[in-house]
Amino acid sequence: MEIVRNKNHIINYLKDFENKKLKKPCRCEKCGRKSRLIWHAKYVRKIITLFGVYNLPVKRLMCPLCKHTFALLPEFIQKFHRYAKDFIAFALEKLRKFAFSEVMGKLDKFMEDAAISPITLYKWKNKPCFNSS
Repeated sequence: MEIVRNKNHIINYLKDFENKKLKKPCRCEKCGRKSRLIWHAKYVRKIITLFGVYNLPVKRLMCPLCKHTFALLPEFIQKFHRYAKDFIAFALEKLRKFAFSEVMGKLDKFMEDAAISPITLYKWKNKPCFNSS
């Protein structure tokens, strides 16, 4: 997992969203068939990054073949997490050098809105998708 050291990816995503330039995938996430996915809805998702807390708009898509709906998440958001990938990667990088309590302290000082529990850090450390780098 790569740590992004600037917030340009967030700014670019917001511009693309506003200008309706988000690219649809060509296949359904569920059935895998090629189809013309339909913009279905949108919602706002609170994301904690290394640069602050953002309320990001997220578009949803629907497959006309299987009727499955799913979110079109930007690449810097980890599915089912409120912490961005850069934040998770930063925490994991610190866990290689420091104990859980020290990392929690560093993250708390670094960002007030990132109250993070040791259980969350433990899960990130032991989750294969976060440690594949």
